Amino acid sequence: MKPATAAILIVAVLLTAGWLATRPRGSDDEQILRLIRDTEAAVNNRNLQKTMAAVSADYQGEGGTRNEIRLALLQVFRESKEVRVSIDSIEPPRITATGDSASLSFAASIRVLGQGVDTQFSTIVGLSLRKEAHRRLLIYPVREWRVTRARAKTAMSNLF
Repeated sequence: MKPATAAILIVAVLLTAGWLATRPRGSDDEQILRLIRDTEAAVNNRNLQKTMAAVSADYQGEGGTRNEIRLALLQVFRESKEVRVSIDSIEPPRITATGDSASLSFAASIRVLGQGVDTQFSTIVGLSLRKEAHRRLLIYPVREWRVTRARAKTAMSNLF
């Protein structure tokens, strides 16, 4: 085998292996649950880039636009000693996925500990998601779920 042919074959095998390794795995419900859990971990680790990876460029909802959410999170991460988000209940039956769109609801507890102030509350979160095209490792095209809208309802006990 000629060296050029061998090199082309190796590159083709590596590209195929890379594509297989980076494509989304699991059912739509499993991918959405993984997105929520990964985002929960990213917030708890104060990782703005990974947190924002879950938010669509077309996001409109609680907190404003995608950029407004990014700026608010940046401020919270800078000014707080601790940020803790806990997903209290998230079950696959509460996910409704149809084609490239889905909705999801769950209970979440949020705690922000900063400069002498400890803020805690629980809320019911409703999310709308859409499968969007993007690239992994800059070359592999994939379609992944992104949050396009969020709604939060604060528990009545937190209002008093």
